[in-house]
Amino acid sequence: MQPTQRYWMGMTLGPCTYIGRQSTNAARLVRAACPEEGSKFLGKLEGATQGLKASERAALERLYRRRLDQNHAATPELVRELALRSGELRRRVGVLLDRKGAVTHVFVGDASKIELPELKTSRAGGRLSGLRWLVTTLRDGDPTRAELNALVRQRLDLLLRIRVEETEPLWTQEVHLAPVDEEGRGVHRVGPQQPPHEVRRDLLEFLRLLEQDFERAAPRARRTTDGRRLTPALLVAVGTEPRHVLERGLGELRELALGAGLDVKGEVVQRRQRLDPQTLLGRGKVADLNALALTHDAQVVVFDCELAPRQQVALEDLLGIDVRDRTQLILDLFAQRARTHAGKLQVECAQLRYQLPRLLGRGDAMTRIGGGKGAGFGRTKGAGEKKLEIDRRRIRDRIAQMERELSRLGHQRQLRRRRRAKNQLPHVALVGYTNVGKSTLFNRITGADVLAKDQLFASLDPTLRQRRLPSGRRVVLSDTVGFIRDLPEDLLAAFAATLDELADASLLVHVADASDEENLNRIESVRRLLEELGLNEIPELLVFNKADLLEEPELLRPLMHTLAADPLLISAKEGSLDELFERIEERLAAQDPEEVEAEELDPEELDPEQPDGLGSSELEDALDR
Repeated sequence: MQPTQRYWMGMTLGPCTYIGRQSTNAARLVRAACPEEGSKFLGKLEGATQGLKASERAALERLYRRRLDQNHAATPELVRELALRSGELRRRVGVLLDRKGAVTHVFVGDASKIELPELKTSRAGGRLSGLRWLVTTLRDGDPTRAELNALVRQRLDLLLRIRVEETEPLWTQEVHLAPVDEEGRGVHRVGPQQPPHEVRRDLLEFLRLLEQDFERAAPRARRTTDGRRLTPALLVAVGTEPRHVLERGLGELRELALGAGLDVKGEVVQRRQRLDPQTLLGRGKVADLNALALTHDAQVVVFDCELAPRQQVALEDLLGIDVRDRTQLILDLFAQRARTHAGKLQVECAQLRYQLPRLLGRGDAMTRIGGGKGAGFGRTKGAGEKKLEIDRRRIRDRIAQMERELSRLGHQRQLRRRRRAKNQLPHVALVGYTNVGKSTLFNRITGADVLAKDQLFASLDPTLRQRRLPSGRRVVLSDTVGFIRDLPEDLLAAFAATLDELADASLLVHVADASDEENLNRIESVRRLLEELGLNEIPELLVFNKADLLEEPELLRPLMHTLAADPLLISAKEGSLDELFERIEERLAAQDPEEVEAEELDPEELDPEQPDGLGSSELEDALDR
């Protein structure tokens, strides 16, 4: 009776078939479908395989047949075999085992160093990856920096070092991860050197207790008022600037992260003479960052700079968690705060422009089936259109669609501005850094109910209201989105239509935070952005807000007068605003001494956008004409 033939991946599997080097997943498929063939399967040998003989390769590949007890970190037989192969080759040999005791990777290095193969990021139900590393060493000494970095980066369950003399094991040494202490130390524990036969036989219990240690060391996750768990995050500031400059930027990044719903668990600051082109940080600092992420169970790392797409991918590969930069964090925050139709369109457009160069292909797996003439099997003419190209085309189409809609809304704003111009009403615009109290001041002047909170970008959408000054002169006041340093270009371009409201302003009331230690730098940032928008020629009135938070307001006045000729110090929450109204009247009178009595404006002519994003029927008819 002929033996039953089996098929796998297009190949016939007979009882004596030898399958070449394939992946470990393929090995499991073969063993499951064809048990008598599983023993014939050899996995792929990785690492520095150059110069190895066929017999030496085969001996190393036979390590894939090993299967250990789940509770044993290793067995004396496996330790001896690794020492034998390493001693004969005079090279370092390593294997990775999962928690079921199966060998998943076999790899080889040279006499002094060995590198882990590329691993897919995964976790075995906790912080650790579920893989342990057995590696030989031909020299005495402590674990190398590369070994410790690999332990942390890959979040290995255990590192078992085997000292080899000739072809015999002299001793073994365990190294495992540990929670970081309050001083940032203790990312790993190095055990004593032990005889080769005294290997751990309580591995699963040891790992369970280790996961509990990490749980106890991590601070309890914060939650929102509605019970949602905030995402644990780490913040990173790296650059060539002085350390105090980096720390100052990190403080603002912290406010952005809290506003975006992140729970900041730790911060890392590194000043470098030269930034690493791949990761910005040094290798040691990347390992420290990985250790912090492991201890605090962080899911996001945010950098206080703009990352190139390749840098972002490299960092995610090294850290195994989501990596964002400052630009993406600001876009996420804007997406949460946008309320109106135009605001949501502007933010989505900016997000898509940001994501476009960061789309990643996945090789042939992301391609369509190629087309070609003829009906023969396998007749193709090229790989077809890649999914990466399809995604890019769809994003470009979506951006074009949103730009057309934003252009239509821009026309509506332009019609409203023309109506206001016909009525000859002066336009006074409140501008300034985010979270300086613009909306609070706007609400007090106009009686509006614009959202005003002590947080960055509490309100994004522009609001316009009429107000009669004490002299009887009527003006239009507007509250616009707050500025921030290094505002992303994509976001600035997307909000260009909204910021066009400032182009017709007769006066810019530049609001600054008197209680902020960084008010000087933030005032300069706002002025720099106004210059980029071509609005620096509009007269400016510098107003320092939050005087009620100052213990000695008079100490601030010398600084105020270095920034403007006639600055004001007020409190939007309390006290009189008469001096502010007088200054506004003086500036407007200097531009237009003859006051013109204007007609009362319809509120619809002031609102930049209706709640549903559409203008009045009269405006739409005008656009149609």
